[in-house]
Amino acid sequence: MRISIGTPSHNKRPWTELFMRYLFANTETEFDLVVSDDSTDGTYEWLQEEYGDSITIVRPKGEYSGASAARNAYIKAFKNDIAICIDNDCIVPKGWELPIVEAVRDNKTFSMALSASPDMYFFSQLAHLRDTCDRFKAAYKFKDIESSADLEKVLIETYPQSLNVFYGEHKMIVNGVPPWHFSNTWICYAVRTETMRKIGGYDERYTRAGWEDLDLARRFGLIGLTSMVIPMSYVHHFMGTTRQNEVGIKPHEVNNKEWYKSKYPLYASEGLDPCEGWLCDESK
Repeated sequence: MRISIGTPSHNKRPWTELFMRYLFANTETEFDLVVSDDSTDGTYEWLQEEYGDSITIVRPKGEYSGASAARNAYIKAFKNDIAICIDNDCIVPKGWELPIVEAVRDNKTFSMALSASPDMYFFSQLAHLRDTCDRFKAAYKFKDIESSADLEKVLIETYPQSLNVFYGEHKMIVNGVPPWHFSNTWICYAVRTETMRKIGGYDERYTRAGWEDLDLARRFGLIGLTSMVIPMSYVHHFMGTTRQNEVGIKPHEVNNKEWYKSKYPLYASEGLDPCEGWLCDESK
């Protein structure tokens, strides 16, 4: 079996370097990687030089910008039946993808099978995840991150043991915990490519990032599909560390929230179709 994996990239090259290294080392399923990159800091050129034709690099297009446009650009390039959408400010342990790929493959009522991540504090047994993330953020704030080696050094200092050992402990804790429904995409999920194309991709009227993921999951729900968290899959997201220089709520986040709140009454009052056309209309 071969899957597609897509990730967005916008500057912050050290994050992308570390993400790529862990991805290629720890993914056990054969995959085709698509990177949607509009960087201006040399990340695009580094990707070309380092990986060449072994990956596909696409550039987001259209009048809109941000996470939605970047994700739609890589989704359009997917060639396999099952795909994983994952952000690049995270790292993955060995075999991270297997549970979510299996879940999507075996259950067609799932729109998305989500990996667990430190963002999710719903496991009372996993309270130490938050402590780990908080310690990472504290260490990160006091260091100048100029390379993936610098970033990994902070990671190693933060963890008392390797990520794979941490993942092993995680799997023991959640073994037997059933999937549960959650209306969001979080940091990583598997999806059938045909399902994503049916829903039409991310709404690009959400600028930069924020609320576009909730919008997508809710639209899937409107066509009768369920988003499920698969606790046996885990990816380590670096939480808000990629926003360390941005304090408070930004204007685009306020605007995105208002668009989300105004959009959803229209499904009932005006019969708005949740299957939008962001993946098929090249003018957008």
